[in-house]
Amino acid sequence: MSKIKLLITALLLLAIAAGFMAYANPASPKLKVVIFFPGGPESGKEGTKIINQFIDILGQKAGYDSKTIEGSYFTDIKEATAYIGKNKDAFIVSSPGFFVANRKNLNLVPLAKVKMAENAPEKYYLAVKKEKYQKLEDLKGKTLSGSTLYEDPQFLSKIVFQGKVEVGSFFALKPTSRPLDAIRKVSRDQLDAVLLNRIQHHSLAKMPLFKELEIIYASPEIPPLGFMMVETAATKAVKDKILGVVTQMCQTPEGEPVCKNFGIEGFEPISQEAINEVVKKFEGK
Repeated sequence: MSKIKLLITALLLLAIAAGFMAYANPASPKLKVVIFFPGGPESGKEGTKIINQFIDILGQKAGYDSKTIEGSYFTDIKEATAYIGKNKDAFIVSSPGFFVANRKNLNLVPLAKVKMAENAPEKYYLAVKKEKYQKLEDLKGKTLSGSTLYEDPQFLSKIVFQGKVEVGSFFALKPTSRPLDAIRKVSRDQLDAVLLNRIQHHSLAKMPLFKELEIIYASPEIPPLGFMMVETAATKAVKDKILGVVTQMCQTPEGEPVCKNFGIEGFEPISQEAINEVVKKFEGK
């Protein structure tokens, strides 16, 4: 065999070996964990604290370090979706509204639901001052507040209000990250109504101030999806490990205070079938 043939053969063998090594030991992409908390604490000191706590526990229990996992926290939906669109190997802590609104464009898969008081499903409550309004239709053109208004508008219109109203045009929206302030303003006739989720209603309804309000509309029950992932080769490969840690973390001394920040008691696995009905309603099927 000539020297040229020997050289070509050697180069081919090297190329094959290199290809095999690359396949056998692929560079592990850095996993992303994203918390999107609409209406939550601003993504400064408090937001950084929340995501760092979550990442620290997840890393310790799943065996990751800062070189293999990275956390990000958002309160703005445009910023969150833009980031996830560029960083697709992501696990996400967020709401059913975020899931159904971004299921297709971000290729999301549901993983776990949040456990709330009495393990109840998600639900939304429209509160007004007692005897001021009697039904949803009375609020046309009136002011509506709440941190829930940071959710996707189509989710609110189609799922929360069951297509009865188009939120953006029916109400004069006044989003706030402080639902308690909104409750106070409703009681003082400075706002007409506030939209609360189940956790907020469960907490605020215990206050003496809430006796001045009444619920004139409640949404259907919604599966309390809270943890999801972008389906990629990287996330599929570690899904079971990550999900195992997340569903146990609220029962640990380190994880319990983190879960309390979100007002939840824990996470439980959820199937795609459990959220299918909401998806169909949102997508008009």
